[in-house]
Amino acid sequence: MQIPETPSSVVELDLMRRLDGYANGSASWLPGESAIGESAKQACRTLHTNLTNLVNRMFAFILDRVTAREMETFTMHDRVHGRKVAHLMWHILKPERRERLTPPEIGILIVAAHLHDLGMGLSPVERAERLAPESDLWDKLELQDSVRVGIEKLRAQIGDPDASDSVKRRAQQELFQAEEALLTQDTRERHAKRERYEEIINLLAEFHQRNPVQVPDIMASLSFDGFSFLEKVIDVCMSHNEDADALVSNDEKNFDRPRFPTNFPVGCCEADLHTVAAALRLADILDFDRERTPAVLFHYLLPGTLGGLENRSILEWSKHLAISNWHIDKDAVIFRGRSESHIIHHAVVQFCSVIADEIKATHATFSPLGETSWPFILPQSVKADIHEEGYRYVPYKFELDDDRVYSLLMGGAIYDDPLVAVRELVQNAVDACKLRDSLTRLYEDHAEPGKVNRIFIRYEEPTAQCPQARLIVRDTGTGMDAYTLERYFLQVGRSYYNSSDFNQIRVQLRKNNLDFAPISEFGIGFLSSFLLADHLQVETAIWESPRGDTAKRTLTIDGPTRLIRLNEQRNDGFARFKGTQITLFLVPKVSQNKEFSPASWEEIKDYLKEVCQDLPYSLNLEYVVDGNVVKEQIAPLPLTVKVPHHLESATVRIPVNDKEAGLEGEIALINQYVIYKLERALIEDATVKATPSSGDKVIPAVVTKTKYSHDSALLRGGFKIDQMVGLPRRYNSNIQSGARLRLTWNSRTDKRYLKPNLARNGMSNNWQMISQITRIWLTYCLKHTDELPEELLWEQNIPIVMDKFTWLEEFDALMIYRLAKRGWLTHLREQGISDKDFESWEKGKGDALWFNHDDLNRDLLDLIMPRVTNLQLRGSGIEFINPPRPDWLSVLATCRDYITSPVQWGAFVEYTGEIRDLLLYGDLNSTVSLNSRYQDRFASWDQKEMVQLRVILDDFIESLTEGEEVSLTPSEMPLFRRAVEVAGDLRIGTTSKSWTLDSFGVAEV
Repeated sequence: MQIPETPSSVVELDLMRRLDGYANGSASWLPGESAIGESAKQACRTLHTNLTNLVNRMFAFILDRVTAREMETFTMHDRVHGRKVAHLMWHILKPERRERLTPPEIGILIVAAHLHDLGMGLSPVERAERLAPESDLWDKLELQDSVRVGIEKLRAQIGDPDASDSVKRRAQQELFQAEEALLTQDTRERHAKRERYEEIINLLAEFHQRNPVQVPDIMASLSFDGFSFLEKVIDVCMSHNEDADALVSNDEKNFDRPRFPTNFPVGCCEADLHTVAAALRLADILDFDRERTPAVLFHYLLPGTLGGLENRSILEWSKHLAISNWHIDKDAVIFRGRSESHIIHHAVVQFCSVIADEIKATHATFSPLGETSWPFILPQSVKADIHEEGYRYVPYKFELDDDRVYSLLMGGAIYDDPLVAVRELVQNAVDACKLRDSLTRLYEDHAEPGKVNRIFIRYEEPTAQCPQARLIVRDTGTGMDAYTLERYFLQVGRSYYNSSDFNQIRVQLRKNNLDFAPISEFGIGFLSSFLLADHLQVETAIWESPRGDTAKRTLTIDGPTRLIRLNEQRNDGFARFKGTQITLFLVPKVSQNKEFSPASWEEIKDYLKEVCQDLPYSLNLEYVVDGNVVKEQIAPLPLTVKVPHHLESATVRIPVNDKEAGLEGEIALINQYVIYKLERALIEDATVKATPSSGDKVIPAVVTKTKYSHDSALLRGGFKIDQMVGLPRRYNSNIQSGARLRLTWNSRTDKRYLKPNLARNGMSNNWQMISQITRIWLTYCLKHTDELPEELLWEQNIPIVMDKFTWLEEFDALMIYRLAKRGWLTHLREQGISDKDFESWEKGKGDALWFNHDDLNRDLLDLIMPRVTNLQLRGSGIEFINPPRPDWLSVLATCRDYITSPVQWGAFVEYTGEIRDLLLYGDLNSTVSLNSRYQDRFASWDQKEMVQLRVILDDFIESLTEGEEVSLTPSEMPLFRRAVEVAGDLRIGTTSKSWTLDSFGVAEV
């Protein structure tokens, strides 16, 4: 069936013609086409007149006032759209159902077709208010970090005084485009709220009061036979932006009645509101309404995603598509058109799938009434027949192997410890309680939700009635209704806390300073339960449902088959069940074909104490055995690092409240030199006390063998996710620095915690965390150099190179030197160098100083000292540093670009002593390079070639020392041959063995 062309006026709509037939007696909705009484005819004439005036004089002008152009890139939500929706409502109904349309059904259909998108029309004043800096529109933007960053970048370009006019114009156009796309999204979310519809109705009523002659009475217009249908038409309009199950939900004000009854009385007639609401949502989406534009298309409406040509094609996509050419066949709805873009084509294909899903979902709401209850001629299949112009569309996509995905998630491939399932359940409970507390405070100003008796963990040993041990996690959080269960809980990889549903709530929380960052990220953690259990039970009921669904649901989930049994119970009254309770039926652990007992209570309790260190709620533990219940609690631990009392004086405690890194707590640096001296003193004391007969040294184990296990932890949302990273450490020490740091989220642009890895035993970007923690304590040391113990950083190392630490340039090179000097001086004293000799060196006099220790101090000095001095290499590869040049202090004091413009030790260094004649000394750990005595032979070589030669010769020495064959790649061979030409007579190697370059028989690989 081809849909006829949409009439050019409201009175020409088939719905209005039908109503006019009722008014003049030529048609009847009554059974058997019985005649309509005069009173009913008059009511129909009044309704016809009111609807005509309402649409022509009020609705049409408001729909046309979209002067902000926030819908420019979408199908126009103007009077044409409203009229077309009303036109489609008639034609998608079965002929026999059209003939039974009652006057109030027609009235609600006509009004809903024009009113449902009326909130889309923004006046210039409303547009300015939404884009104003104080608007909550920007609160929403804070939750979309990538869009926010893009808009800020464009604004920066516009305000850049050095930017060209063309760049500024382009940035201005893209900013307008981005703001309009954002405004579109905002308007789309807001327009179908009850308060928005009531705002419009009240505005129209105000217009009538000001000009009752020209402006019709909105209240009288939305009635039939003296009975108003205003509330129900608003409800119908709201439902078009909700899921289809809203059609069969219960009335919020009267839970015993349906929200959309099939026999709602209006005057002398009844209205089937279920059919009316379904007709609106189906006709609306069949007009390719962009409220439901696939996300892929909206993504490309933002600037900078595509090239200019493709981007313009996306923006003008409706002009490229003759998509109005569609018809209804017996088996499918078919949309036909043309496209020059594969993205547009794919968007249309996607949208056809959305339409099909909508038809199926709406059809399902009629299914309980029987197949004959479906009042529409629409089949459930929707197809796109798009002719490609200049490309070939192939809908390739990745397919996931469900069994493989489940085996990865449930089989331990991600989680290395089955006990993580306990953490995941507690984590979900914490998020649910936080959300409930925030919503409680939002709706009840003086409410103070408690922190105790909110989360319970119960372990029940096997009994005669239940042969499996059970672990039960219960919370008093928000709970879940059918909508949340189906859309999020049962969708692997889809987290409620990363959804638009949650983000809409979060905007309101932020406006009232009640925001919180959820811990959940990935939507897969619950499946870890099957690492401990073969089946489980979920009991849940929502605290307060926006959909009026407070039923208690029990899901029994079988792990191996993934089958779910659902039981629903009525859940009314003050004492009704609220929250979620999950029961795991524990199974034996299996390892290498051996079966062990299920996870014990002691294991679970110890794990909880280890992981749950900083929760906002106390954990109530219950252990049930032989009918007895043992109770205890886990409370938050302080953010202070415990160290043995005798080491307190050797500890530097650094308070942390760093917004840039999003960290707070404490770092405790251990003075390793104190530990070293203590060990040495005890060893010497034990040696003195050793008996002459045995001659054995009695070395106290507490110092030399027992590793000190402090309570260091990186805490995310209250849970320990890793041992501390980024702290300095001494490799041969059993006592290390520690920290207790809590991740914060308030100062982060996305208002979320940093993401962990999937297993939650580390950060997704561990190196970033190492860098940030290193920055915190090293910055503290640089700012407090004179207050710290001189040898604090002695023999300390960090697991990251410093050449990317641009933040170091906050400090000049002299400050770097002053900190590094203290640890270096400690080493020199250990080597017998006096302070007087060191002072002489600093004055540019005396001998070179020992410089061979590999630690943090050396790393810092390597960043700055190449600018003011050079190295020399002595026998056995020992490095020394020559006295600095006379102006070295002023050079360092004015240097702040040692990271961004580095100066490194040169390609050549002075060789002295027994290695003075070697071209290269083969110490692979040395930072120096070739002998400066032969530097003139390589005068034509650049720095890159010298580095490559050094690597080649180092490999030679290593291979020859180990008796292996020397080989080179084809790209390396020419470089080596050049080296032989200029230095073939020179030797490389060690003090015990060396080779001339021209003596190598080199194989090419």
